[in-house]
Formats: sequence, structure tokens, C-alpha cells
Amino acid sequence: MNDNAHEEPRDEALDPAEMLRLLNDQQKSVESQFSSIAWKVSAIWGIAWTIGFGAVWLVDGLKPAFSIPKTSGYIVLGVVVSIAVVVSVVSGVRSGRGVRTTKADAFVAAAYGSTWPLTMIGFWLFGMALLSQGMSDTTTEFYFSSGFVLMTGFMMAVSAAVWKMKSALAVGVWLVIIAAVAPFFGTPGNYLFLAMSGGLVFIGFAVAIAAYNAGLKRRVTGGNHG
Repeated sequence: MNDNAHEEPRDEALDPAEMLRLLNDQQKSVESQFSSIAWKVSAIWGIAWTIGFGAVWLVDGLKPAFSIPKTSGYIVLGVVVSIAVVVSVVSGVRSGRGVRTTKADAFVAAAYGSTWPLTMIGFWLFGMALLSQGMSDTTTEFYFSSGFVLMTGFMMAVSAAVWKMKSALAVGVWLVIIAAVAPFFGTPGNYLFLAMSGGLVFIGFAVAIAAYNAGLKRRVTGGNHG
């Protein structure tokens, strides 16, 4: 008796062109999923920076015509940045759902995600250490404003390397530049400069990603109906 008689029939191999089409569709679907999260995160950071730094600028920026308490300005900045951090973390976790990854990819994502809060805490602790050693109030304002913008620029550059996003590299380089230039505007001019040049860049980046995502969805839909 032939032992092969009871073997289950093997699945027919897909045509190479069909396999390529399926791989392309899957890649576009994954890109669409991540870009749909990226524009929201960029938008929330743009809004947070514009409102937060704008609020701190209003402490002295429009005196004597208008002013808000210094404590209120920094509370607004802290609240909106905290909201942006939470939204970023939650969005990052949700973006990975339903996406198959290798152990190496999972490690990269975990390491990258944890680097953000660790770096922010490190910058904050270093600033507090300098403050305890007699750093002046003016220098403290420059450090905590430009320092975190500089950190964000570095992390955006890392994002470009990890996720192969040229646009993220451009944003990262821009943030490093404005962080270094901001102190030349003095206080409170540096806050207005960061609100406009930083916050609006993030908002513009979000619009660009949203437009790209819309085009990607049209291509995916068109490819599926083709």
C-alpha cells in the first residue's frame, strides 16, 4: 500500500506576483496603522507646545497690558505636556496591537518607548541637580525650556533611524536648531519662539502625515478592488 495515499493534499503555491501583491498590501496596511497614530501624536504635541510655551510667555510677554501668574503659566505647561506624554504612550501601545513582530522588533519597540520617559526624567533630575548647586533663575528657565526641546529633537532623530522616516529626521534636526537658538531671544522671548517654531512645526508635521495616510488608504483600497 502506498504510504502517500493518506497524506493530506498540500496547499498550492501562490503565484509570485500574487505573493508580492499580498506582501505589498500587508506592508501598506501596517504603514497606514502606524501613520494614523503618528499624526495624532504629532498633533497633540504641537498643540501642547503651542499652548504650554505660549502660556509661560504670557507671564511677562504682554506686560503691562496683560499678564498671568507665573505659577499658572507653568501649571498649564506641565498639564499639557503631561497629557501629550500620556497620549503618546497609550497610542504607542495601541499601535502594536494586531501587528505581528519578531522578538528583535519587539525589543526595539520596547527600548525605544522606554527611552522617552527615562531621558525626560534624566534631563529633569540633571536640571534639579544644577539648581541645587546655585544655577540662576534665568539659566534655569533656559535649561528647562531648551533642554527638553533638545531632547525631543534627539529622540526624533533616533525615530528616523529606527523607523526609517526621513520626515522625522527633518523635524529632529529642526528641533535641535531651535533649542540651541532660543536662548538668544532672552526671556520671555524664548518661550514665544519655541511656541511658534516648535509647536507649529509639529502641527505641520501632523498635517503632512495625515495627508500621506489618506493617500495610503486610497492606494490600499484601490489595490484591494483591483
